[in-house]
This record gives sequence, C-alpha cells and structure tokens, in this order.
Amino acid sequence: MRPRIQFVLGLCLVVSITCLAIFSAPGGELFIDMPSFLIVLVVTAGLTLATYPDTNPLTLFSTAATTPEQDLKLAEVAAGAARNAVFSGVLGYLIGAIQMLQDFSDLSSLGPCLAVTMLTVLYGYFAAYVLFKPLEGYFVARAARKGAQPEKISTIRDASTSTHLGVLLGVSFVLFVTVTVAFFSVGTEVETGRQGLELPKTLLQEQLGDRLPNHHGRQ
Repeated sequence: MRPRIQFVLGLCLVVSITCLAIFSAPGGELFIDMPSFLIVLVVTAGLTLATYPDTNPLTLFSTAATTPEQDLKLAEVAAGAARNAVFSGVLGYLIGAIQMLQDFSDLSSLGPCLAVTMLTVLYGYFAAYVLFKPLEGYFVARAARKGAQPEKISTIRDASTSTHLGVLLGVSFVLFVTVTVAFFSVGTEVETGRQGLELPKTLLQEQLGDRLPNHHGRQ
C-alpha cells in the first residue's frame, strides 16, 4: 500500500470511529460548539504562522516538498502546529473557566457550562493527535525514504517527545481545575441544602413551642 493512501486511510478510520462514538448516542450535538472550534482553529493557525514565518502552513497538505530537508521542515511545522493546538485547547478552557466561575448563583448550570468549556480541550487534542502528529510522522518517514540524515530525524523526534510531555502537563492541569471546581460546587450545594433544612426546622420548633402547654405554670 502506498504511504499516502495508508496515511489517508488511517485518518479516515480515526475520524469515522470518533464520529460514530459521538453521534450514535443521544446528545451528540453537545459536542459541537462553534466558539470553541474557532478558538482552536484561529489560535493554532496564528501561532503557527508567527512561529514559522518562512513556511506556508498550507504546504502541510500539499506535495510540494521534493527534498529531504523540505520534508523535515514540514515535519517540524506539523510538530509545532500540534503543540499550538494543545495550547489553544487549554487556553480556551481557561477562558471558559474564568467566565463560568464569575457567577455561582446558579449551581445547576455549572455542570453544562463546564462540559462546554472542556470542548476546546477536546478540539485541541483531537487536532494535535489526529491531524498534525500523523502529518509529522508522514513527513519524517518520507524524508527517511529520501535519505535524510539520521541526526536531523532524531532532532524532530526529540521535539515530538517534548510535545508529549506538554500534553501530559496540560491534561493534568485541566483535570485538576475540573475536579477542584466540581468539589467546590458540590460542597456549596451541600451547605446550601443544610441551611435550607435548618430554617424550616427552626420555624417548626418555634411553632411547636408556642402550642405546647406550659406544665410548669399548671403546677
């Protein structure tokens, strides 16, 4: 099988099984949020353009590269785009979390808001590991077939390792913030419910105290 066909087939398999898992169950439309998508798209594209001003990112999806050096350059751009996609997902999550935490008056809406906020993280990691990381591997493999120097290939792969570490830190941070917010919201709901139960109890005791006969007075 030709490498290009294998690459496209692999992407189609991943995208199709992901869409099937999302939309085969009720509530699949919850995974679609245009502001989250635009944050990931625009921030990733902007950071990639700023980081690699001498390279057109659109060449990632073309066959213009003819030398091993050009392939390695495209692999470097793809690796950078993957890092930028992860960052854009975490950035969108923080923006949504700040907006969400400004108002705790309605705790019932906290869960849905948190779910929408995490969509930017999902979009960012999906773009990084379903699109850009496979592109990086594709260009590295093509450069190796053209006789690229092993040292340069190792440099690209070392940079890819740092991307994995950044992804791990990003996931850990997002999970920490999510668990903290959920724990705080549950504690607030419990305290509010406890106060709501104590108030009727106090009123009931006062009413019963007024109706009960005064035995000490009769004696």
